[in-house]
Amino acid sequence: MADFNGKFQYLTSNGSVAQEGACRMQFDRQNFTLTPESGPPIVADLGDIDALAAADYEVRLPLYTGNIIVLRQFGKAFETLSHDLLEAHRQRTLECLLLEDLQEVARFNGNFELDSTGAAPRAGPAEFRLFQSNLAVLPAESQGFQWRLTDVDSVNFDETTYEVALRSGQDALKASKLGKRTEEFVAGVKQAIADLATRSTQALHSTFPFLDPDQLQAVSSQFREGHAAPVAKLAAIHPGLPAALADNAVDSDLKPYYDDLLARTSKDALYAGFKLIRAEDSDSETETPGPASLPDGDSAGPQMLYWFYFPVGGNIVAWEASSAGGRATYFF
Repeated sequence: MADFNGKFQYLTSNGSVAQEGACRMQFDRQNFTLTPESGPPIVADLGDIDALAAADYEVRLPLYTGNIIVLRQFGKAFETLSHDLLEAHRQRTLECLLLEDLQEVARFNGNFELDSTGAAPRAGPAEFRLFQSNLAVLPAESQGFQWRLTDVDSVNFDETTYEVALRSGQDALKASKLGKRTEEFVAGVKQAIADLATRSTQALHSTFPFLDPDQLQAVSSQFREGHAAPVAKLAAIHPGLPAALADNAVDSDLKPYYDDLLARTSKDALYAGFKLIRAEDSDSETETPGPASLPDGDSAGPQMLYWFYFPVGGNIVAWEASSAGGRATYFF
């Protein structure tokens, strides 16, 4: 565990000093511990730290509570402290975003601008980590976040400003100051999006082999990985799709429950979605499945998580999730 000695201030949300003085500071992959020379220690999960801003031999750690830990006077150890703590914080952020076990493609340093519906715009320096299915943005002075690549509608590169603009619905994310790696970033994001679309369409082809190429293309545009689609629209592409979807997603023992929910659902109101299961999740789910746990569809096909939304009336929606590892139904 990293161990450093210096001084600190613990500021309340209104900026007043609650504690200060000499301290010993430690951190590992998950936890941050600050032990004052006098008084009880301050212990926090690194995921509870919203940002890490290091400048002028001072590190500011704003917590989700609104309080701020300020570290200073760590002498020659400051560079090691700020570098290692930032890396540990970023890694913990990825764990909190459920991205730590994804296959990483590349890392880039630059600036970001985020304009998200219902939230104040944010901008500043950040590290971009591109994964096979997600793009993580790890700012230096605000909370980290991620975009699922299946949600990205467009990627545009402005050669005059050297800015990259990603759009997802009404939300916009800009990446800039990537320097010579700007075009590499654009190509990497576009390639990851294309690869994900390819894997998704191949999975749909394996699940619905009776679709011709035109029908499969139409289904893949409606039935995107990670998104819910009206089953009625899928049926308009091919009338056999609703039954085939149920056969692949619901095993015979639980089919009566599915049929009961469907009978309570308004006509053409059923929605369905799917998500490709990560290889490591697939391995853990399929090590020792019982015969009744597998869907009726082709067990040799891709491992997928399916879900259905059943609006059953009275402002109640039943959500049924289904995979080879089990089933669950929730009501909202």
